[in-house]
Parts: sequence; structure tokens; C-alpha cells
Amino acid sequence: MALGLISVKIQINNCWCGLSLNNVKLPPNCFLIGIVREDQVISASTEPTIYCGDELLGLTMNSAQVPALKFLLQKTHPIYYSFDECLLNKLNIPVRS
Repeated sequence: MALGLISVKIQINNCWCGLSLNNVKLPPNCFLIGIVREDQVISASTEPTIYCGDELLGLTMNSAQVPALKFLLQKTHPIYYSFDECLLNKLNIPVRS
């Protein structure tokens, strides 16, 4: 069995913005380890809220599931937002460069 480890950056219109990390519905044998925010790792056990600019850390028990997990975590709202900053971004991280 080959494990798969991924990191996904949360964009401005990501569906998971504002939700608790534990509310993300994952495929079987997939897990979220935590969030990287401002050079700190926040464990999933603390039930952190996901914000724009966060990096989600995921693990799959089978590396063949990596594309499915990445696709799920990158899910966006069907509406394109044109704000200069995410309204859920407590850290005031610019979303445009």
C-alpha cells in the first residue's frame, strides 16, 4: 500500500472557506491532517476553521486516490468572485498579486 500526501492552497471562492476542517466530506480512506497558516501547522484535532490562503494537508491510504482528494479540496463555488480580498480572510492575506 502506497500512501499519498497532498497540500492544497485554499483560493478565494473555495467551497470549504468558513467551514470547520472536520466538516469536509472525504472519500473513503482519505484524511485531513491539518492546516498550514502563517508558517504554523494547526492540527485537525483542534477543529480549525478553513480560511482563504490556508494550505490543507491531506493523506490518502492509496496513492491512486490523490487526484480525487485534490479535486475535492479544490472545489469552488460556481459563481466567480471579484473581491480584492476574501471576506472570510481573518489574516488579511492578499488574494491577488
